[in-house]
Amino acid sequence: MTKFKTVKRKANVGERILITYGFPTHDYKDGDILTVGDKDSVGVYAIGAECHIGHDEYEVIEVKPDTYRRLSEAEAKIATLEAEVKALKTSKEPRVDIDMIASALSARLANETSVPRGHSKSRYMEELAKASITPNQRRADVIKRAQAFVADLEERAVGIGNNEGGNATFRQRTTHIKFYVNAEKRVVTALALGRYSGKLYEKAFAKCSPGDVFNADIGKAVALGRALGVMVPKEFTDAVKPTEVVVGMVAEVEGNAHPYKERIISGDGKMHSVTKIRNNPRNLRKILDDTDAVYV
Repeated sequence: MTKFKTVKRKANVGERILITYGFPTHDYKDGDILTVGDKDSVGVYAIGAECHIGHDEYEVIEVKPDTYRRLSEAEAKIATLEAEVKALKTSKEPRVDIDMIASALSARLANETSVPRGHSKSRYMEELAKASITPNQRRADVIKRAQAFVADLEERAVGIGNNEGGNATFRQRTTHIKFYVNAEKRVVTALALGRYSGKLYEKAFAKCSPGDVFNADIGKAVALGRALGVMVPKEFTDAVKPTEVVVGMVAEVEGNAHPYKERIISGDGKMHSVTKIRNNPRNLRKILDDTDAVYV
């Protein structure tokens, strides 16, 4: 039987406790090991237990500080993966399908027998499929994933007691989410507010780096993940940048006297139209914002 070193003191949120003198009518018993999700002056609330646990009913399991960090990171990763899987299952948005592209390439290469040395034919076609996806297509896919990630967390935030991972607010409180988008400063702020009280429980922000392209949906995903203590996928924090202008983007373009910021529109007769910029790529200095970009 595994032995734990315990100490008799008040537990903090995130610590594990060993029930030593459980109240007989509650849904836990002596010997149970629980994780503290919230606390007050007279006791704690544990994840998975419906009842309040008095400070006299438990002892705190002492472990090395980095153990809690590793446990928290593992729970956060699991929660993020669950959110992504659920989002992918429920999303109705079309997205880049590598398998579909690979199938198309397979048909085109059906009669091809020569592949690079050291590559199997299937591996060769897989690499070709990945290479055929443009940065703009990858960017559009990341934006759709970010939208699904936010929708899933917003839905789960209104529940209580059924969320794994994240912080105590995400696991234990019923909240609604509010966003503030400042496109000029390239910052998105996420607030987790009490669903009925309106009390502010969590606040976090995401600021776009100078060399990146601002997108409000990606910013919302990063800010909300941080606010709820859920690990943010790297594809959001290090999102691929678009390389080709499309309608709806905000870009820095060359002017007669100096560069200026302009929204890209359709129409051949305008200096800041898609056609003009594509025909004169040197007029495009950089893409700044693709929040309203129309990717096709």
